[in-house]
Amino acid sequence: MKKILGIVVLSLTLGNSGYALDLNLLCKGDGSRKTGTGTGFTLNKDVDGSVIVSLKKNRGEIQIPAALLPGFNRTINFLKKDKKNKFKLYNIKSSESEIKANFKLNPVNKPSVKIDRYTGVLYIEGLGLTFNAECEKYEKKEKKF
Repeated sequence: MKKILGIVVLSLTLGNSGYALDLNLLCKGDGSRKTGTGTGFTLNKDVDGSVIVSLKKNRGEIQIPAALLPGFNRTINFLKKDKKNKFKLYNIKSSESEIKANFKLNPVNKPSVKIDRYTGVLYIEGLGLTFNAECEKYEKKEKKF
């Protein structure tokens, strides 16, 4: 009976690939977002800020800077009471060297997220947006003040 219980507890903290997926990451960096088109050229807006990634078991969410949101999302977000810019992660794949996932900004834009486990660098690429950041683990249980 003890062996079975040990296996169940182990499987709760590991993802479907066997690599731990119980992480909270704070990632600081910069990127760009296409803002529209002018006379034959595309304008880019530089964005800097923080991304928060939370993974637990095989579920996750990502919180991105408001400046990375496409115009449609920013308009809807303006009307919302809770402006956290949080999105559920799906297609989460974890290996020894990286974590990959996607999130849905809107029906057309579904950016990919890649986190290199060795360098701690996060890459976000989507329709008209890119963002790169360096990540650090943090514990939600411990308060700074």
